Amino acid sequence: MFEKLAPRIAQRLAVKLGEETTEKWVGRMIPLASSAIGGILNFAFVRTWGRRVQRNLREKHLARRTSNARPALAFPACDPNLN
Repeated sequence: MFEKLAPRIAQRLAVKLGEETTEKWVGRMIPLASSAIGGILNFAFVRTWGRRVQRNLREKHLARRTSNARPALAFPACDPNLN
């Protein structure tokens, strides 16, 4: 009788302990998974916004640089007015 009863009790106990352990670990993993997902989304958004800002500032810089540019000689000594 004990030979038949012991495996049943062990099986039920294992299932019960497995369920409790699973519930505990799932409760611990959900915040970890959500923080990882949040970090990934934050990285993607910040990278996209950063690239957009860099492109905009680069365009402004080039526009201001070309509007303020004056023709410069590569070698001032070659200017015939200086000789």
